[in-house]
Amino acid sequence: MMPSHSDPLEDDAGDAADELDFAPAFGSGDSLRPAPQEAKDDAQASGTQFGPPQEPGRSLIPTHPIILRDLPPQSEARPTQTQLNRLHRSLNQRDLLILQALYDYRYLNTLQVKELFFPSLRSCQMRLQSLKDLGLIYSWKVIENPGVRRRHSLLLISAGGARVLADWHGDDSRDYVERSHDARDHCWHATHDLEANQFFVAMITQSRERKDEGLLVWYGEEHVRAERRQTGREYKWPVPTPDGCGVYQPFAGLFLCAGSNKASLVGEGGFEPPTT
Repeated sequence: MMPSHSDPLEDDAGDAADELDFAPAFGSGDSLRPAPQEAKDDAQASGTQFGPPQEPGRSLIPTHPIILRDLPPQSEARPTQTQLNRLHRSLNQRDLLILQALYDYRYLNTLQVKELFFPSLRSCQMRLQSLKDLGLIYSWKVIENPGVRRRHSLLLISAGGARVLADWHGDDSRDYVERSHDARDHCWHATHDLEANQFFVAMITQSRERKDEGLLVWYGEEHVRAERRQTGREYKWPVPTPDGCGVYQPFAGLFLCAGSNKASLVGEGGFEPPTT
């Protein structure tokens, strides 16, 4: 059974006015709809830390992290339409945008979600805990040796969240649930996906204060792979597939492509995948 909420969890007092200020202006690549930490545990691990701010040339993600998967049974429950309606009443627009982002890009961590949608880490943690309690997302702890240092949690959409998202769009839930299961069961390269997504998150956050420019569209890997498979079938030859691509709007549009820890910018007249 999906737990019900009569009212959405409120953000911290100083953040209420910023409810949607941090929703990005880019479009979600997979759905082509507007795309828009972890909560403190009762027993915190010793040596908990989130690390220093990212420096140029320094990876956001530890090289060999340990991901502690947690699969609460309510996350796989199939809600009735009445329960779905109750869930929709308990969610705000930003909650749905978070679910959309996790569906489109598979894996984000707490810091990335905070950078995209929240004015503070604490308000992000509180809201993600609420979504986890509702069974809409998975939040998996990430630790790094030596010394069991805590890192930002790995976030992905659950089958329950996929069903809510499909109902929001008026779509059949089967494809949504299948993708959520794929992300849940095949997470061996999750850190690589986090790094690829970080390229676009950094692009969004660093351009936020720039006037008349920013990331207009961000396509996730699922969308790009489907598109490249179609191109390969049409031209009868293999087409290199990046980990994501997008359109950056300064004054004339630029296509962006990220993959294999490299990125390329190509003028609006053409598109080239990065050399792998």
